[in-house]
Amino acid sequence: MSLSSNTPSFRHEYNGESFAFKYAREPLNLYLQADSNNKVFKAKFETNLTELKESLDGFCEYSLDKNLDDLLLSMAKDFDSKEMNQQYGLLHFKDALYSYVGEKNDLELIDAETLICRCAKLDQNAIENYFIKENGEKNEVLKKTNASMICGQCSSQVDSLFSELSIKHKIFGGKSYKDWNKLITNTLEQFAFYSPEEFQGAHFEIIKLSLPLVELKITVPHQNLTASFAKKSLMNYLSRELEVGLELEIFIDNSLSN
Repeated sequence: MSLSSNTPSFRHEYNGESFAFKYAREPLNLYLQADSNNKVFKAKFETNLTELKESLDGFCEYSLDKNLDDLLLSMAKDFDSKEMNQQYGLLHFKDALYSYVGEKNDLELIDAETLICRCAKLDQNAIENYFIKENGEKNEVLKKTNASMICGQCSSQVDSLFSELSIKHKIFGGKSYKDWNKLITNTLEQFAFYSPEEFQGAHFEIIKLSLPLVELKITVPHQNLTASFAKKSLMNYLSRELEVGLELEIFIDNSLSN
């Protein structure tokens, strides 16, 4: 599922005491009414996707008696769901609210030369600022910005940018490279106690960190350890213990056996 590429239509009505706002963009029509203090007292929707109705019912009910600005701030953390339909419904709902309260970036402030996400109107600088603010936590950045989550066409660009920012700011998954160096080193020491016999007498050295890439040198006093076996064994162990996907480059030094 994805948002339609057509431009959404809006209708605003204000009588001095309350406003009515209608947002229409396939597959969602959203109608809100709020008082002069922007507190929502009525919310309803129409959609032709039955799988979205339950989540949208929940969002409409949740929005009642809430200020629109507070509503936008709270929705990012209160609806932390891995269920696809709820995530998709939330994207539509938030897109409608952003369109009303003007939370989307002013187009004049966007650097067209480094524009990454057209749907969320985010350039490279905006994503980098969020990256720093959220300490490199990709899921948090995506949740706060919706980068690459509306039409998905910029997903590869966003992924590449995160890799570049990880190297530039020495941050990966919410931890500094210094922390990762220590954590990986400690985990390798633990691995040495439980490792297969091919690792007997092995000494591990981190040559380079360019996370998620880790380059390891393994010195062993025999010819029994191959790079392919070492990589497979360590990938399984590190991914389980560290709960993060790493890429490994393994260099075997068995010159001591000669």
